Amino acid sequence: MTPIFFSFRAGVSEDARSTALERVRAIPAVERAGRLFPEGSSGESGGTLVAAVADGFDPASVVAELTGMPEIQEASLPAPRVLID
Repeated sequence: MTPIFFSFRAGVSEDARSTALERVRAIPAVERAGRLFPEGSSGESGGTLVAAVADGFDPASVVAELTGMPEIQEASLPAPRVLID
């Protein structure tokens, strides 16, 4: 699974956010999607959301699909991380 972080544009209504989130969840490569911190204050933009891309799918193509949605401000893969001994 590869996470993709995304956020809605400011001014997008709650109804439009819910509809867009359902469209994200309907993408075949996406296992699940939702708010990163559902209990937190979402503010006008709806906060940070995450989509889990299933193994075997190209995360970059999902990022491209998300950024093509008019409700979404930005979508990105997390920066690579390594453990330091």
